[in-house]
Amino acid sequence: MRLLQIALDFMMPGKGIFCNLSEGEVDFIEIRKLLLDSKYEGWCTIEQDCDPMLNPDPLGDARKNREYLESIGFK
Repeated sequence: MRLLQIALDFMMPGKGIFCNLSEGEVDFIEIRKLLLDSKYEGWCTIEQDCDPMLNPDPLGDARKNREYLESIGFK
C-alpha cells in the first residue's frame, strides 16, 4: 500500500515533486538494504519523471541520479 501512495504522490505535475532521486522522500538506501537482505539478485528499475512546467534538464538529471544511485551502492 505504501508503494501505491508513493506512486500517487508523483502524479501531480506543476507541484515541484519530480525532484532528483537524492532530494525526494523515497529512501533508496533502505530499498537497497531490503533487496540485499532478501538476497535479490535480479534487475531493478527506477523511473524518474521530469515536470515540464519546471524547465527540466533531463540529461543532467539522469547523470545526477545515476551518480547518486552509484554512491549508495547500486551498480
